[in-house]
Amino acid sequence: MHYTGLVAATLLSLSAYPLSAQAAASCDAQLKVGAWNIEWLGSAVRANPGHQAPEDIASYIAAAKVDVLAMSEISATRSGDGDAGNRQLDEAFALLNAQGAAWQYKLFEKHPQAGSPNDQWTGLAWNGQQVQLAGGPWNVAAVDEQRRVELLGAESKKVPLNRTPYAVKLTAGQGKSDFLFVPLHLKANSGKDTDKQRELEIHLILKGLERVRTDQGEDDVVLLGDTNMLSTAEPGVQLLRDRGMRDCNQADQNTWLSTRERLTDAPFDRIFVMRDQPETRQTCASPGDPSMAFEVVAPGDWIAGMNKEQFRQRLSDHQMVRTTLCIGADDD
Repeated sequence: MHYTGLVAATLLSLSAYPLSAQAAASCDAQLKVGAWNIEWLGSAVRANPGHQAPEDIASYIAAAKVDVLAMSEISATRSGDGDAGNRQLDEAFALLNAQGAAWQYKLFEKHPQAGSPNDQWTGLAWNGQQVQLAGGPWNVAAVDEQRRVELLGAESKKVPLNRTPYAVKLTAGQGKSDFLFVPLHLKANSGKDTDKQRELEIHLILKGLERVRTDQGEDDVVLLGDTNMLSTAEPGVQLLRDRGMRDCNQADQNTWLSTRERLTDAPFDRIFVMRDQPETRQTCASPGDPSMAFEVVAPGDWIAGMNKEQFRQRLSDHQMVRTTLCIGADDD
């Protein structure tokens, strides 16, 4: 990862997110986590809408004030030692790090049978000033042929989880809270029975997570990213609720910005947290602490007066979403 010069003053605000009085009673600190589909980042597909400048990527991340960021739609290139990266991300995080942060990231390869093998990878980035890598990544794409046939039919040839899900363990420090983060990019809304395909994908991810959670003795799980879910009423969300998770976008706030007149904006991007764990009990609860609410980082939150067409041109058709976790003494 190479370093370039400083960018605009929006990069200066990188301190830990302030505690509210209510959250301070049970949290030693707060951790801001986000998810962002950076539309075809690094791919020739983005040649028409416009190239995403690393300076803009860095400035938007800084404006969002996140410490952990799940990413999707990243085009990957491999270095001589086999590590996967993305040039625009390298430069964007270098700009942030030049301001005193310590960002690093990992990209996760797609299913071997997926098309366009170097495009639309997922990834996880984190600011090492706030959290450190404690384990992983672990592939959590399980196999369940019986459930696949039940949902999609015996004749279906679809490969579930084209964007292979991985879990990464991050810790806030020795003896402090740690979490398993799983970036998501689920089946898009093209074709039929896409809600059933996403239900299968959630089922397989939860099944794959069982082994990692047992091995790591970890109860704090955060799933976040582009779910392509049309509403919080989808069967996949119910599966997560049954496993004790809360959909932070339960109000179905729109996160995807429509690019065509006949389509409307949609609530694709979501964050799922454990309802009853101390670190996430207050996270996007309703009613709850406003400092721990689910938020969409809108174009105007980045640059005052910016509209969605300008945002799509410069960055993505997805806005970032974020919420807050508690940091305290580790309880698992």
